[in-house]
Amino acid sequence: MNHGVLRTSFILALMPSAVFAIGDTEPNDTLDTAVPTGLIDGGTVHVFAGAIGDGPLGYADRDIYAIDVSPDADLPVTLTATIDAADNYDAYMRVFDDQGLDIAFGDDASGEDLNPTVRTYLLAPGTYFIGVSHSMNPGYDPGDDETGRPAELGTYDLDITLSPAPAIDSSLEPNDDQPVIVDAEPFFALHQFIGDGPNLRLDVDRYAITLAGPSIVRAVAADAGDGSFDPVLTITVDGTTFLATDRPRADSMAQEIAFAVPDASTIEVAVRGTHNAPDPPELRYGDVGFYDLVIAVTPVTTGGGPYEPNDSLLEAVAGGSGGPGSTTIAAVIGDGVYGHTRGDVDFFNVFLAVDERLDVTVQPSDDEQALDPVVHLFGFTGEHLDSWIADGDGVVRASFVRYCQTPEPCKEGDQYVVAIMGAGDRLTTDPLIPNPFSTIGEPPDTLYAVDGGFGSTGAYEATFTIDPYPSPIPAPPIEPTAHAAGDVHTETPTPTPIGSTTALDRVFAVQLDAHADSIVELDPTTGDFVNAFAAPESPMGGAEGLAFDGTDLFLVGSGGRYPILYRLNADTGDVLDSTNTWFGSGTYGDIAFVKGD
Repeated sequence: MNHGVLRTSFILALMPSAVFAIGDTEPNDTLDTAVPTGLIDGGTVHVFAGAIGDGPLGYADRDIYAIDVSPDADLPVTLTATIDAADNYDAYMRVFDDQGLDIAFGDDASGEDLNPTVRTYLLAPGTYFIGVSHSMNPGYDPGDDETGRPAELGTYDLDITLSPAPAIDSSLEPNDDQPVIVDAEPFFALHQFIGDGPNLRLDVDRYAITLAGPSIVRAVAADAGDGSFDPVLTITVDGTTFLATDRPRADSMAQEIAFAVPDASTIEVAVRGTHNAPDPPELRYGDVGFYDLVIAVTPVTTGGGPYEPNDSLLEAVAGGSGGPGSTTIAAVIGDGVYGHTRGDVDFFNVFLAVDERLDVTVQPSDDEQALDPVVHLFGFTGEHLDSWIADGDGVVRASFVRYCQTPEPCKEGDQYVVAIMGAGDRLTTDPLIPNPFSTIGEPPDTLYAVDGGFGSTGAYEATFTIDPYPSPIPAPPIEPTAHAAGDVHTETPTPTPIGSTTALDRVFAVQLDAHADSIVELDPTTGDFVNAFAAPESPMGGAEGLAFDGTDLFLVGSGGRYPILYRLNADTGDVLDSTNTWFGSGTYGDIAFVKGD
């Protein structure tokens, strides 16, 4: 239906640059009864003293206003609509096409400003509609006055402006089906427009990159207009699409993604608008707007100098010749591309056959800046297998055995990756990406330990030893012991009241931090801080559980499939003992100490 036929003849006499005012005329709850604003192609209309609740729908009232884009308009046309509501009224705004489909919506301008503003682009001639309601009545059908829900009543003013859009003079269309070939490094696609393709509001801009070998691809898509376009950014590798979920800044209209591609291949980066309408697909509308795109490709080498760069799994260098034997490597944590800004991570490849044992010893140098080492073990595809920290002598002594205990034959040999780093630092979430990843053109982020210093750095010697280690013969299953009926012993402990002087009358907690965690002791009566010290290195995230046995603390980390269980001095935080655990098919949510006889 062409709702434009409802306009009266005086509208055609208005100049596109006109600024004029109209009132809220009821009923105006549907597209057919929308108030004609007289706004065509350009200019501003001011709706004064609008009211939600003065129409026949009462508490389910909404007000709908019509604007027009003529066939002679220079497309696209910018639409800006702003509500100024009285008495902190929580208004909501929607924009429809002539079929009643949503093409934009607006809610609170900020946490404190409840007045919505909508900025979008109108891509084709026709009649468009702006709907105003309370935020608790956002889902009404603009074609049916029997829809909607009761909500608070209030008054508002509304400004609607149509203006020329910035020129689209650098469009790379058509690139919906045939992607643009990325032929520069870095690649910039600036002031591109989602909405100038043949699919209009479902426009997708695609870019293809051919990688000559293992590479790290970084892409950033950001609003290039008035700050209203929030792009969707994806990378497609071997038919699988990955969605960008990181923002360079929390308040930015931008998306950022980094992806490690292990082989020579052609990948695709795509930008589109957010789909803000539901199924069916043919009725979906996406946001439209201007964006800038930057794509950077970093080929991954296999080392540099004696060992650097070896800051990721893809850059790992040889840690042994393969087969039984021993190899010693002298290296430094802190000499990598990120230097002392965030500590260094050295990755080394080792090759293990079935029934072989790998022993890794990391011995710090004897100088005053001795490294406090931490060792992680990964599978070749990046799965985290194990972690070790230094013993009382400051040395890491790690062991791993490759068994084959599956019904199917195992591969004769497989590659593993040993990562050596300093305590107080953290691995990135993805060991395929060098540590750290930051916004294109920005320096690496600085990550501090709990005490305000950097992660440990220094020289070390790493010895990789591979020996045969036959698989153990599985022990027969243990038969459960039968008990006579009633042969159950229970004991109900007597709780210790707050204010007692027993050793158990101490309260500890883990204080999580994005950079590093700390353990704090609290006064059980007041909750005040009594003591605090750094948690031990927890490689893959924050601590998961804390328990106290009256003398020592027990802390379990979240270090992947084998979280580390630490025994700590409750007064100093010194590590007294540690062991790897197994979480099975879940993760530990907490731990507890149960006193026995």
